[in-house]
Amino acid sequence: MASDIPKDAFLLLIGAMKSGTSTLYSYLVQHPQICGAKVKEPFYFMDDPMERLPHDPSISCYEDLWDFDPADHRYALEGSTGYTKYPAQLGLPKRIFDHGLRPKFIYIVRDPCERIISEYNYNQSRHGAQFDLGRCSYLIERSNYGLQLAKFLEYFPQEDFLVLDFEDLKKDPAQMIQRSCEFLGLSNEGIQIEKKKLNPTQLRSNTHKKMKGSSALALMRKLPGPVKQLGKAVLHQVDPVPEKYVMSESERAFVHYVLKDDMQKFADDWGMDVKKWGF
Repeated sequence: MASDIPKDAFLLLIGAMKSGTSTLYSYLVQHPQICGAKVKEPFYFMDDPMERLPHDPSISCYEDLWDFDPADHRYALEGSTGYTKYPAQLGLPKRIFDHGLRPKFIYIVRDPCERIISEYNYNQSRHGAQFDLGRCSYLIERSNYGLQLAKFLEYFPQEDFLVLDFEDLKKDPAQMIQRSCEFLGLSNEGIQIEKKKLNPTQLRSNTHKKMKGSSALALMRKLPGPVKQLGKAVLHQVDPVPEKYVMSESERAFVHYVLKDDMQKFADDWGMDVKKWGF
């Protein structure tokens, strides 16, 4: 049914990374008229083939990511946060446009400093890292919300975008779902709302990361509770879990200095209250 998806039936959650896209996706995909992708983040339009998912020979084109039925579905939903990583990703909105899509876009933003902290801790949990804003400029670039959206506005009209705030989604998910459904021209029927922690980052020890997906880790999970807890305690002593990064006041000041012009433009163009973030 891939060829039956209308070009204006695509719904893309384009980020920002670590700002609640997974939570919003989990709500929207419950809607009977929204068809979720087989992979939540296919990264299909990113320019590095190694970053695209899934590596599945049965998926020969973008539309194959959905079991879309025009009789039941109004939107085909995916949530690739990698689509708003300019300048690491160049020309991405044009690739979406050239593919012939005319989607609706939802972009969730967050206090830039808190977003940077969350993404850094996420990267640390997966790969290990040493934080240095000078070497991690990409973390700040992904918080250039006005610039990220401006690249899309070169090809798509502003009325096809909805910008939401992470804190609003956290405090009142029902209202954010209502806004999303109104933007899409849908009722909010069939969506069960519950307050929950938004995709928290869990730091892991180096040993745990190396064992991820292994048969040894699967076996450990089957051990009796007391034995498992003893094993965790011993492992913590030998290979402790790294502490989460906390941003210093000087680092916050640097982030604010770098982003101040973009935040003002973001506020002017999209009506976002950036003063609550200190801008």
